[in-house]
Amino acid sequence: MKRPIIFLFLLILFLSLDNAEASLIKNRSIMPLQERLIVGVTNDPPFTYKYENGQWIGLNVDIWSHVAHTLNLKYEIKEYTISDLLTAIQRGKVDVSISRLRLTPERAMLFDFSIPIGFTHIALATLPERATSPWWTALRIFISWDNLKIFVSIVIVLIIVGFIVWLIERKSNPDHFGGGIKRGTAAGIYWVGSTLA
Repeated sequence: MKRPIIFLFLLILFLSLDNAEASLIKNRSIMPLQERLIVGVTNDPPFTYKYENGQWIGLNVDIWSHVAHTLNLKYEIKEYTISDLLTAIQRGKVDVSISRLRLTPERAMLFDFSIPIGFTHIALATLPERATSPWWTALRIFISWDNLKIFVSIVIVLIIVGFIVWLIERKSNPDHFGGGIKRGTAAGIYWVGSTLA
């Protein structure tokens, strides 16, 4: 007795799922659409920007074009500033925005957002043969003019302070700072350098 009931239950479940899937395929969109959708964009390279001939291109434009083609939607792109775009969406003048809008709690109360389509930190790409070695880049930074100026300034300060230390210590500590100006200044530089280190 249990087997026919289980079989009947599974048959009803299978038929209802099949009908639901057919209904979803027929009605691809949840709400009735106008003849032509108004799509709001802002100039935000590389996501949305206007080409020289006035055509809108970019990552988000490509994604939207694919979605519109798949769903057989007609649309018209209109350019706005961010604040004007938000106002136009709120007043119903724009059906959908493909610009990069930050989701905030305040905006979530006013608009419906799709799930995020990507998170990015924009980076540069280059061919491997054109990329310089990280060691060469580090070496170029190390031997740069700015670093050379700092190094020369430190050496000059060490020489001056070493000379002053030699002048002060040559009579009271002749074993360490004696032996002439060169040897005494070198000892002063060593003493200052080791003290700083």
